[in-house]
Amino acid sequence: MQFSGGPRNAGQFIPCKNLWIGNLSEECSEDDLRREFGAFGNIEHIKLLSMKNCAFVNYSAVDEALRARNALQGHMIYGRPIRINFGRVRLSVPLSHSHALQHYFTDETKQTSSH
Repeated sequence: MQFSGGPRNAGQFIPCKNLWIGNLSEECSEDDLRREFGAFGNIEHIKLLSMKNCAFVNYSAVDEALRARNALQGHMIYGRPIRINFGRVRLSVPLSHSHALQHYFTDETKQTSSH
């Protein structure tokens, strides 16, 4: 499954607890991100890379990250539409065997978008 945006050369993305947030304004702070993303679940960690205009937001559960990604994709922060993707995940099974995760993502997206 391929998504647009996200870390360079990341290739394939699957749902995980780690979100990559791109196109951030230099004005954006960790507190801003916590305020915007905190409504979707328990945030374990935020790493802001202000020199690269991006950040990583780590949730305690995959479904929290999925809800945040679906709700905030393209959301304006300091006048800029943010891009959100899942961070990289190290799999214990080959990516070719991840069809179950693809179905999970598709089903979750349908459920989330129908609310």
